[in-house]
Amino acid sequence: MALEATHIRFAIELKDKLQVEDTARYIAGTLYPDSRYKTALPRKFTHPPDFKDWNLLNADDFKKGWFVHLLCDQIQAGIFNKKFPQFFLTGKIELGNDGWIALTAVKVLQDLEDIKKFDVKPYLPNLASIENRNNEKRELLVKFYKNVIDTYANPSKLTLENYRMKLAQLGIGEDLAAKVQKKAEQLSNDKGITKSVRAVYAEMMKKFGQMTDLIN
Repeated sequence: MALEATHIRFAIELKDKLQVEDTARYIAGTLYPDSRYKTALPRKFTHPPDFKDWNLLNADDFKKGWFVHLLCDQIQAGIFNKKFPQFFLTGKIELGNDGWIALTAVKVLQDLEDIKKFDVKPYLPNLASIENRNNEKRELLVKFYKNVIDTYANPSKLTLENYRMKLAQLGIGEDLAAKVQKKAEQLSNDKGITKSVRAVYAEMMKKFGQMTDLIN
């Protein structure tokens, strides 16, 4: 998963092309899939593999945001596979293994880069637009969105420690969140990695631009 600032930045770039009218529902929708970490909903319900078959012409703005989240994740994953092949050498990426920790750390570094280029703060009030599309407990969705709001309340002051706390509160646990922070600190001192991280978002938009038939 990309992290929230990256997701919101990507969603805003696509907003006009998708003819979004209700920005609040759209932004809430684009963060919705990762609420599964808080609600414990199986991934197949929030990340359906057939999402590219959705009829966006008849979709509401929440579902358009949901679609954009899944598209963002897919594009980012492909770019990460090419730019950071060393983290895929251990095989399948699974929650908690070394590859997952390294790639999540890279996503944290990208999120920090995106915050420098994009003001996420004006979009935080949109996260009051809560919809439990899979009948999740609304109180858990509220906690998920509040985590995002609290984390990005002062984006210019965000640190790796803030991301550790955010990830721990999301539900992955203190130990795993600490491992992500430690790896992010290590990677932030690698000039090759940081140069690649800075290039990821532009490559994501370039890749989207090549998907001429995806959104009509």
